[in-house]
Amino acid sequence: VACLVEDDSGDYAFWKGGTVTQLWPCVPSSEDDSVEDEKLAAAYAVQLDNDCRVLVHGDNHKLVRDLIYQAEGVYNFGFCGKRFTKRRDVGSGEWELVDQSTRRARACSPPSEEQPHGVLT
Repeated sequence: VACLVEDDSGDYAFWKGGTVTQLWPCVPSSEDDSVEDEKLAAAYAVQLDNDCRVLVHGDNHKLVRDLIYQAEGVYNFGFCGKRFTKRRDVGSGEWELVDQSTRRARACSPPSEEQPHGVLT
């Protein structure tokens, strides 16, 4: 998966690759993570490729996406949060419209100049 992760300052966010390791994990309720509160749960536990583990608080395409459709890299606050995006298929080079919520893609025309980075508004 691609997981949206903020940096320590909270000023930047990045799409990072990882693997979902657990569904509905209990959230640690102590500073040292030794006690888990069974009443609190996150949607996913994700083991990032850089060996960090993160908890994702919601099942939402703005937080977790299919790595096939969302490349790793800096999150662009104006563009990456959209449900529908246009991109070039890495295999064929053809343009496709990606629905980040259903994880489906279909062929489409190239983006116009009014659609920066291929994002539909």
